[in-house]
Amino acid sequence: LITAAAPALSAASPPAKHLVLVVADDLGYADLGYAGSQIATPNIDKLASAGVKLAHFYVQRACSPTRGALLTGRYNIRYGFQSGVLTSQNNWSLPLDETLLPQFVKRVDARSKCHAVGKWHLGYHRWEHTPTFRGFDSYLGYYSGDEDYYTHQGDCGGFDLHDDSRPDCGAGCSRHAWEAVGEYSTHLFTRRAVSIIREHDAAAPLFLYLPYQAVHVPDQVPAQYVAPYKFARVEGTNARNLFAGMLSCLDEGVGNVTRALRRKGILDETLLWFQTDNGAATPACGGWTGGQNWPLRGGKCTAWEGGLRGVAFVSGA
Repeated sequence: LITAAAPALSAASPPAKHLVLVVADDLGYADLGYAGSQIATPNIDKLASAGVKLAHFYVQRACSPTRGALLTGRYNIRYGFQSGVLTSQNNWSLPLDETLLPQFVKRVDARSKCHAVGKWHLGYHRWEHTPTFRGFDSYLGYYSGDEDYYTHQGDCGGFDLHDDSRPDCGAGCSRHAWEAVGEYSTHLFTRRAVSIIREHDAAAPLFLYLPYQAVHVPDQVPAQYVAPYKFARVEGTNARNLFAGMLSCLDEGVGNVTRALRRKGILDETLLWFQTDNGAATPACGGWTGGQNWPLRGGKCTAWEGGLRGVAFVSGA
C-alpha cells in the first residue's frame, strides 16, 4: 500500500514512516460528502481533498474476500476466499501460510508496532488464526462478521468483543471486554485507536489497522447523530436517516484519529489510507441499510459496479 500510494502523493516526499488503514464496512459509492452526498462527512472530505481520490478503485463483492486481499496483497482465489464471506459455521480461516501486511511491515523494520482495532472476519476457529497470531501486537474487536453495536453480541451466537493485549494472545490471555457492554462500537474503536497513537513511541514505525463496524447492519446509532437528517422514508423505513447518523459518527471518529496523529506530532509522517470493503448493502444482500451506490448498478454481493467499485483515497505523507 505504501509503495503504491507514495509516488502518487509526491515524487519528492520521503517514504511514509507510519500507516493508518481505515476500512468502512458496506459504504456506498455515493455516500460520502465529496461524492455529492447530502450526508456531512467534513473530516473525511478534508483528508480526501488533501490527498489522492482513487476514482477507479475496485474491491471484492463482500467482506472477507476484500479483507483477505487487502492484508495479503493477493487475489482471493489463491487462498479459497473467492466464494463469499466466512460464517460462524466455517471451520477454516485465512491460511497460515499467507503473509499478512503487519508481518511484512515487521520484516522491513523489526521495530514496527502493529495494532488492529475493529472487525476481523478472516476466521477464528483456532487461536492461530486470530489477529495477534498474524502479526498484530494487540487487537480489540470482534472476530465474526457482524454484531450489535451496543451489546456486542455477534453472529457467532454469543458475546464477540475481544481484547487481545499482546502478540500470540490466545488461551489464558485473550479476554472478553465485558466492560464495553453499552458502549457504541464506533466510539469504542475510535477511543482505542486514539489511545494507541497517544502511547506509541514515535521513534518506531506504526501500522494501525482500523476496520470500523460502521456502516454495516444493524442500523444503530446514538440519536444525536440522526437528528440533523430529514431524508424521506423509503419502503416504510427510516434507514437513510439512521445510515446518515452512523456515517456522521464514523466521520467524527476519523477526525479524532487525525487529531491524535497531529497531537502526537506524527501526522506529517503518516500515510492515511481510507476505503470501503464493498458497495452498499441492498435488500438482496446485507439488508436495507440506507446506503447508496448510484449511479452504479447493483450493490454488495453482486459483480456489478455497485458491488465492486468502491470509494477510497490516500492522504498524508
